Amino acid sequence: MKKIGILCIICSFAFFANSKGLGTGYRGFVDVGYSIGIDNSAESHIDLMTTHGCQVLPQLFLGVGTGINYYGQNGMDNVAIPIYADARFDFNSNKFAPFADVKLGYTPNVNDIKGFYMSLGGGLRYGLNNSLALNFGLHYILQKINLGGARANGDCIGIKVGLEF
Repeated sequence: MKKIGILCIICSFAFFANSKGLGTGYRGFVDVGYSIGIDNSAESHIDLMTTHGCQVLPQLFLGVGTGINYYGQNGMDNVAIPIYADARFDFNSNKFAPFADVKLGYTPNVNDIKGFYMSLGGGLRYGLNNSLALNFGLHYILQKINLGGARANGDCIGIKVGLEF
């Protein structure tokens, strides 16, 4: 019985060592998207974000990032520059893999957009090869904004596409 247990352990190590998937180490993302305002301010924006960090487990990525959110509609011509920490969970390491991520951070005062920043998202990762993938996703963003001197939540939902390297 002991020999069967040892054989099972050796086989499992061999299986995981040969599996083609996300290993540990550096991982980076560049995403572009469009977010539609869903609250009273109804401010939509274009997003360009970059995130860099470490794949700490085969399914868990931890990193930091920043980006530019351009608000250019409804008479608003502003830019927000959120800075955030990111946690991403990949549900498997197949060629097509669903994922979920959370970005929490702060936007320094640029024009009238500053304060707490949060993005909750999910989507599908399409692996091109061992070092590149495309990501397609949906997200919900909460960004504190000023509207005529009054503080408001800039709630948005949006789509994004990105390159992972």
